[in-house]
Amino acid sequence: MRRILAALAVQTLLSGCAVGEENPINNNKPVASLEHVVSTESSPIKRSTSLINKGNDAFVEEDYKAAITNYKAFFALNDSASLHLDLDHNLRMDAVRERLAESYLAAGENKEAFEFLKESLEYSPEDREICGLYGMAASRLRDELANKLRKDENIETRLLLGETLYALGEFNMAEDQAHTIIRNDDSSAEAHNLLGIINLKKAELAIEQHDGRRVNSATIDALDNFMHAKSLGKNDSELFVTVQPSATATAPGSGGSSPVCM
Repeated sequence: MRRILAALAVQTLLSGCAVGEENPINNNKPVASLEHVVSTESSPIKRSTSLINKGNDAFVEEDYKAAITNYKAFFALNDSASLHLDLDHNLRMDAVRERLAESYLAAGENKEAFEFLKESLEYSPEDREICGLYGMAASRLRDELANKLRKDENIETRLLLGETLYALGEFNMAEDQAHTIIRNDDSSAEAHNLLGIINLKKAELAIEQHDGRRVNSATIDALDNFMHAKSLGKNDSELFVTVQPSATATAPGSGGSSPVCM
C-alpha cells in the first residue's frame, strides 16, 4: 500500500509537468513539482523528489551545470533503485528528459545532448518536443564537429559527424564521412556499420519510391557492410543499431523543420 501511494503521488505531481511549445529552452514553462509527495513514500522516491526539485530550481536560475548534475543523478537513481518510472506512461518522465536535454544545450554540451536525446527517442519516438530538441542538438553538433575536423583529423570525430549528418537526413554527406574513414583505415568496423545503416535507409526510401532495382542494390550493399563490420570484430549485438531514423519533424520554436524523427 505504501508503494502504491508513493507511485500515485509521483504520478499526480509529475503529470503536471507541461512543456512549452514555442521555445525549446524556456525557463518559464511549468516544471515537475514534487514538494508534496506523501510521507509514506520509500527512500528512493524521496531522493528522486529532491533531485528533481533541485534540478528544476537550478534550471530556472540558469545554473545549467547544477541542473545537469541533479537530473543525471535522478535518472541514475531511477536505474539503480529499479524504480521503473519509465514504464508508467502516466508519468511525465519525458518532461524531465526534455529539461536535461535543454540544460545540456544551454551549457553548450552538444554531444551529450545528442547522445541523450538519441536514447530518449527510444522511450518517446513520437514526442514532438524531444524530436525538435534532437534536431537542434544534431545541427549544433554537426557544426562543432566540422570545425574540429578543419583543425585536426580524427576518426572518432568524423564518425560522429557521420552519425549527426545521418540524423539530419543528409545521407550522402554521412556516407562521404564513412568512406573517408575507410580510405584512411579500412579496419574501422564502426565506419562499415554506418555505411550499412545508410544503405538500409536508402533501401527504405527506394521502397517508398517503388524503385525495385535500388531496393535490391541498397539492401545487398547494406548486408555486405554489416558482414564486413562483423568480420572486423563488431559484436552481433551492436549490428543494425542506428542513430535515430530520419524524417521531417518540426522543431518547436525553430521556424522550420528538422529531419530527425519518424
